[in-house]
Amino acid sequence: MDNKLEIKNCKEYLKTLLNDEDTIYTNCQHVSQSGMTRDIQLLFIKDNKLLNLNYYVSKALGNRVVNNGVRIGGCGMDMCFALVDNLARVLDIKLHHRWI
Repeated sequence: MDNKLEIKNCKEYLKTLLNDEDTIYTNCQHVSQSGMTRDIQLLFIKDNKLLNLNYYVSKALGNRVVNNGVRIGGCGMDMCFALVDNLARVLDIKLHHRWI
């Protein structure tokens, strides 16, 4: 179980890093055999550096990091979009996403 301070710190870090209209790049690392679970890597480019956001996003959303991606359950929609949309709601900003 994550402690509240760690979750708060991750959210604050993401709020300082990300701005409205920023783009998060997603890469589906793994899909379960049933198709109901995905592990999605989240990347962000800042100052010409590629940043892996998996750890911070997983803590902010209460998910786990598995197979170098944030684990999310569900199907029937674009789960990369859903993950970025969930992050945008938690941070109260507008984010875009692109697949790589």
